[in-house]
Amino acid sequence: MPNLNLLSNRLSELRSERGLTYEQVGEAIGKSPSTINLIERNLRNPSMETLMNLAEFYQVPLEYLLEEGTESVFTNIANILRKGIEERNLTVIQFSMETGVNYFHLAETLQGNYKLTPQELKQILNKLNLTLADIHPKIEKYKRYVIKYLQALLLDDNSIEIIMEYIDEKLK
Repeated sequence: MPNLNLLSNRLSELRSERGLTYEQVGEAIGKSPSTINLIERNLRNPSMETLMNLAEFYQVPLEYLLEEGTESVFTNIANILRKGIEERNLTVIQFSMETGVNYFHLAETLQGNYKLTPQELKQILNKLNLTLADIHPKIEKYKRYVIKYLQALLLDDNSIEIIMEYIDEKLK
């Protein structure tokens, strides 16, 4: 079961960091402001769909919302990025031009001060010929967790398969 205190804290932090209101977040993901408020105060458990929508809206990995210690994912991304740049004998500026990712975002990521957006991460992974699983070896574990969560919701196997195909598509 996810750590709901961690989830509510991280959602509240993400909203506050971006200077957003409950209304803005709710409107963006199709939920009422009061629902967002209740989730952030740990008074309502969000559905998996809501969690996925929130992760996509805030442009963070789903596991960042659900598990402690996921900061290491971002450290791993910085290390892989650094290695990829060094192996190609490129400067950060050159790598930025090759990938189309903002130079300052790359530089800040390498220093651990910026979390790449999913689009930026995809551009980098494509350039380095890597997948998300290369960056975060626990990704299969998280997928198994999602399957167990969906089974606990008593979803049929066909529905679970459709959801997992959707997740796999999003991870590409």
